[in-house]
Amino acid sequence: MHHPLPTGSVNVPPRMCSVTETLRSAVENSGMSLNQLQYATSIPRQVLSLFVKEGRYLNGRTIDKLACYFGLTLQPVALHGRTGRKGGRHAPAPH
Repeated sequence: MHHPLPTGSVNVPPRMCSVTETLRSAVENSGMSLNQLQYATSIPRQVLSLFVKEGRYLNGRTIDKLACYFGLTLQPVALHGRTGRKGGRHAPAPH
């Protein structure tokens, strides 16, 4: 069963450090109860509760479900000081 995306926007602070932090923030800021989110995503309420309230980690399938539901995707970002060459910024200069 497919459920529609949340009607309001979910405030996720930009540049969060991890996927789990971003997902936790999306859940917390969605305005949805864990029961509503369970119904919408088919993720058991207990799993959601342990994730949000106790900081437990999620498995890959559950991460995918939440990310899809909230319309979140992974995108590469330029890391400060990275040049893209092997060894990054600490690589010795060519002679």
